[in-house]
Formats: sequence, structure tokens, C-alpha cells
Amino acid sequence: MSSRNMLVELYKDSRTVFTMQNIQMKFPDRDTNSLRQSLFYAKRQGLILNPRSGIYAKPGYDEKELACAIFWPSYLSLNYVLAKAGVIYQFDSSIQCVSYLSRVVTVDSKNYEYRRIKPELIANCMGIIQKNGYAIATPERAFVDSVYLNPQSLYFDRMDILNRESVMEIAESFEKNSLIKKISEICYGRK
Repeated sequence: MSSRNMLVELYKDSRTVFTMQNIQMKFPDRDTNSLRQSLFYAKRQGLILNPRSGIYAKPGYDEKELACAIFWPSYLSLNYVLAKAGVIYQFDSSIQCVSYLSRVVTVDSKNYEYRRIKPELIANCMGIIQKNGYAIATPERAFVDSVYLNPQSLYFDRMDILNRESVMEIAESFEKNSLIKKISEICYGRK
């Protein structure tokens, strides 16, 4: 397959961001060096972007896809999701994710913040929606993640947006009594 045909196939894909592993899986008949040469050529021609080492993107790529590709596994959560849902009003231009490590990465002048939680909690899919190219927490899951990661500094503007039963169900799946107690206090005023 020529470099041109490879690019056509990438452009046909609905995803806008690809890791080297994604590309290798898409073109199993091509060796890694051949793929890298084709991608390097396409990058020099401005046909594909290389926003970070090992990650390639179509021009105008989706930042949410890039956020989940930088560190995998990860999913969009915390203030990013809560602000989009209207649970909090504070504006933050960074994209926040939950992952297996804590980091701040800047790509194209955009900050991508990662907060670490236990791997078994990342694997817990309750309240996480798989989209094309990325995973995103529901507002209820983002709320539980926020309380789990920041139990001392919490402020939520619109709790009525959240489904409290769903919040409690997700909190219970974390199997941490102090978290369940804290969320019960916030949601129902129980101590």
C-alpha cells in the first residue's frame, strides 16, 4: 500500500487522532519503519500532524480524542465534564482527565491535566461513556471522581442536575466507605 493510499484510509476513518499502535493495527501488512516513513513524509507535506511523539492527527483534530490518546487508559472527567454539564460555573480552559498517573501536558498551547486514581477504578466502567476515539465520564461519575480526588476542597453550583441515585451507585462501586459517607453528606445532608 502506498503512502497516499494509507493517508486516504486514515482520512476515511471517523477518528481524528491516532496512536502509532492504532496505525499499526489498521495496516498490519506494513512494517513499522515503512509506516513511520510514510507518516514522516505526510507530516512534512502538512497532510498529517504530529502533536506529540507517537501520536498523529488530522488537521482540525478533536482535542478530546487527543486527551485520551496522550495517556492510555484515561477518560475525560472532573471539572471539564462538570462545567460542560453545568454542575460548576468556574471556567477552566484545560481539559481534565483521570488516568493512571498525574501530569500536566501542553500541546498546541492547550493544557491537558491528568489526575491519578487506582487502576481498578479506571477499569470500573460505571458512568463512563465510550465515544468514537475517546471515553468521557457522565456528570455523575465526574462528580464522584472529584470527591474521590479532592475530598477537602469541594464546591458545586448546581447539584440538582445530577441523578443522586446514580451518584450513590457509582460511589458504592468504588468500595471506599469514607467516599460513600462524604457523598451521602453532600447529596442528602446525612452525616
